[in-house]
Amino acid sequence: MPSLKQLIEAKGLDSLDLDSLVHDTASKVASRINNEGLSEQLEFLEKELSEADILEELSLPRPFKVEYFEDEGDKEFMVGFVISDDTDSAEDKVTAEFPGCIIKDVWSANLSDIPPESKSFSK
Repeated sequence: MPSLKQLIEAKGLDSLDLDSLVHDTASKVASRINNEGLSEQLEFLEKELSEADILEELSLPRPFKVEYFEDEGDKEFMVGFVISDDTDSAEDKVTAEFPGCIIKDVWSANLSDIPPESKSFSK
């Protein structure tokens, strides 16, 4: 028994001949997902895109993990999470909370990386 691909190729068809069918089918899937609501939309998007990509596409601030020393003489750094537009404004939020603190490092994080008991900065 020939495969579907073999039948299509035997008829002289190629990928260009399937373009409309693929587009129409994907459009129906997108329409169904959109009609199901926010939870289903996010479930779909999280399978296709990273969290950072989704937040960026929606022009939403994203989480950053910040390591900092509260005072110049501190030997151990603290860790906090900031929802912000970029690393500079993430640093600004920490220094607003702790004037004189020293930022050790800032990097992008995922919302799921943030422990519920973690320090967050909202200023």
